[in-house]
Amino acid sequence: MGGEFTGHVGITRFSLVENLKQNILISSEAENVWIKENRSCEDTDGIAPYSISIFVEGDNLEKIYRAIELHRPIGISTNGDVNIRGERFYWVVDIDYKEQQNLIKKINRKLHKEELLKQLAELEEDDE
Repeated sequence: MGGEFTGHVGITRFSLVENLKQNILISSEAENVWIKENRSCEDTDGIAPYSISIFVEGDNLEKIYRAIELHRPIGISTNGDVNIRGERFYWVVDIDYKEQQNLIKKINRKLHKEELLKQLAELEEDDE
């Protein structure tokens, strides 16, 4: 019978990880992206169970965050020493720790302000 589904669609775990890597590279304009995953129910190599660690080498921290937020598979948590609005990753960059932390704080404040302005606009629309 024509059109019946008889097998899998060809999406593999490797293709999902590779797809995520390519999407982050393109969206964030990063130089390199490495992804390590832990598919077990125990911590493995410092990676939490059923999660991924994303290492990104690139200059634009906000673009990196937005790329991960946009392309990370639903239900998969991330690990890392950078935490921007719940998205965690490792930022491989040649700046000192204090400067890195200041950039992270600045981006978190900017994103929070954007969210508040969006909520305010929605409230104003509701009042009309």
